[in-house]
Amino acid sequence: MKKCKGVIPPIVTPFKQNGDINEDSLERLVKFLSEKVHGLFVCGSYGNGPLMNVEERMKVSEIVSKNKKDSTQFIIHVGSTNIRDSVRLAKHAESIGAEKVSSVVPYYYHHNKDSIKLFFSRLINAVNIPVYV
Repeated sequence: MKKCKGVIPPIVTPFKQNGDINEDSLERLVKFLSEKVHGLFVCGSYGNGPLMNVEERMKVSEIVSKNKKDSTQFIIHVGSTNIRDSVRLAKHAESIGAEKVSSVVPYYYHHNKDSIKLFFSRLINAVNIPVYV
């Protein structure tokens, strides 16, 4: 497993006035940042990941994958309120070349120790890339 090293900032997701993802701005941001840093952290809370639907998060991840330098690693946050969406996002991340994914404990509802363990066990077993908690 490749360790996270260097500068890996969370990136913002730019939006248009109508709420759509501003793809052109995101492409420019990714190209600029990937010249300056070692990696990019995508769709975390700083990038409005929890506020986007699954399709939007996948689109943002694809834009990052296509526009970053080959040497720039990227980590995609896949945390959500449910395992189904988190697994879908993690599998998509793996399919587009993400080196790692990360997740928080499912949010909104209170979870006990066993349900948290089950969530991460399912997520970890769904992909063949590292899952950071």
